[in-house]
Amino acid sequence: MGANPGRRDAWPAYRSVRFVLIRRERWQLPARGLVTGWRRTRRGGWEAKVVYVVDDPERVQTTLSLHVDWVRAERLVPVWADPNAAPARADRQDVATQDY
Repeated sequence: MGANPGRRDAWPAYRSVRFVLIRRERWQLPARGLVTGWRRTRRGGWEAKVVYVVDDPERVQTTLSLHVDWVRAERLVPVWADPNAAPARADRQDVATQDY
């Protein structure tokens, strides 16, 4: 095998989606999260253990709030990530210019 990968060399597709958006109140932006586990509820539904970040654009923040909680599956929106797609850099802002 050579030093450079071939054209058809690619990462395999993910078997499950771990990145999610968590729906909050109607007027609030969804929180970004990472699913770490699942459990069955007593009523027969599903809940996911999610590590998520809440950043409220209305407040002046110096840090982001990191939470770990069980969230009902109905509130989760999967975020599909393709490891083979090139990142679109035109729509990203410089981290140094963002207001935290």
